[in-house]
Amino acid sequence: MSLISGSVCQKCFTLNEWTAANCRACMAPIDPATGSARVVKVFHANRGGKGDVAEICGAGQARVGRTYGDITFPGDKLLSPVHAVFVSEPAGPKVVDAGGLNGVFIRVAEAPIRVGDSFMCASEVLKLAGVLKAEEAAPLSDGTHVSGSPVPPPGSLIFQQVLLGGKAGRMWVRKPPVTIGREGCDISFPGTAFVSTRHAVIDIADGRLAVKDLNSANGTFVRVRGKAPLVDGDVVLMGQQLFRISVKG
Repeated sequence: MSLISGSVCQKCFTLNEWTAANCRACMAPIDPATGSARVVKVFHANRGGKGDVAEICGAGQARVGRTYGDITFPGDKLLSPVHAVFVSEPAGPKVVDAGGLNGVFIRVAEAPIRVGDSFMCASEVLKLAGVLKAEEAAPLSDGTHVSGSPVPPPGSLIFQQVLLGGKAGRMWVRKPPVTIGREGCDISFPGTAFVSTRHAVIDIADGRLAVKDLNSANGTFVRVRGKAPLVDGDVVLMGQQLFRISVKG
């Protein structure tokens, strides 16, 4: 368990140590009776994991990595030496990608997605590589057209499978809505047991693309772009490590 806690100054909203009598930023007195307190707990949620991973009181952050940090997992080769940081701020907790090679993912019920974003359906990693535009096949200079398969309709989505080692796997071009699952879907992974029969769907919601989890057993995760806010109950994936967030106060 990693504990990030403190008392927030009511004048400048800086997070201070529980024992601080004055704010470290503006020196205003902190009244324990009125100063707001938030406790953020980060639980190691792997099945059979090692449970308590660190404890930090009032520091406002907890670093996660393979080699360096407050929370380390030396045996996880998918983690970078310093991978990410959990931060507690007056506006609320967040997770910050510290440049980890394999990124930070948050489990979502539904979330916007754009070209270049990566997401996971259980153990399968996919990237939204592009959206096809409306283009007509132009002939060569002598008027001859190049033969080929029919061009997918404009607005079709291009997905790239990302394999271990960062290698490119299969590609799919599909018109939304695009279902993802183990069988009978637009993108199917029949040999992947952790993927649910109907796992997730990519569709247009409120004028933008969104990924929606279909009550899958192992969840749908979207890669964080730089940093992302956290709320009570969020599940974060780094490398092979799952963390559950608890926010009180």
